[in-house]
Amino acid sequence: MVKNQNNDNENKGEHMKMKVEIHKIQRIQYILTILCCFLLVPFYVKANVSVNVNVKNSVSLYENKSEWQTQESDILKLEKFKGSYVVIGMIYTNCAYACPLTISKLQEIEKNFKIEKIQNYKFLLATFDTKKDKPEHLKKYLIEKGLDSKIWTFLYSAKESVVRELSVLLGISYQDLGDGDFNHSNVLTLLDPFGHVIYRIDNYNTDLKQFAEMIKKDLSVSGNKK
Repeated sequence: MVKNQNNDNENKGEHMKMKVEIHKIQRIQYILTILCCFLLVPFYVKANVSVNVNVKNSVSLYENKSEWQTQESDILKLEKFKGSYVVIGMIYTNCAYACPLTISKLQEIEKNFKIEKIQNYKFLLATFDTKKDKPEHLKKYLIEKGLDSKIWTFLYSAKESVVRELSVLLGISYQDLGDGDFNHSNVLTLLDPFGHVIYRIDNYNTDLKQFAEMIKKDLSVSGNKK
């Protein structure tokens, strides 16, 4: 009897190990698949061609199930923003130049949205800084910048692995310099209401009106409402 129980326990243990390994493999496959999709985007952008808006067979960023905290300390996943056009990037609040410039560029994009009467949009900014940029600090930063919390959401995670994963998915490189500063690339990505990439820039000298144009083009194809 004891022998059979031991065998059962061993079988259960092996089964659990197999499930964990399968989950790991599936997660790696997901990251590699979505990374390949994001790495292809710059080639479309440089050629002034939008990513194919027929997104039924492409990978959605919303398949990522990592949890974040907002400036209001709400816990959510990226799929929370499903249904809106989203411009997403990454910053940190201690940044003296590049990150305020990112916000300035997003405000310019928002002006173009309003000119084109585009209403269904959100701005997401995830922080690189897992130590200082906690929700209460992000909320203060949002208020200082005069940003509308109905449109703008800042995202925080205490897990460096979660931040790193998102940076990889967005094609953003960064390095923690260890003194509260980060070296990082500047990338803004436009997602359709289902989390698929339809436009991306890694150069702020690009014509930002293209964000509105890409939404208008997607709307004409998909029939989504503004």
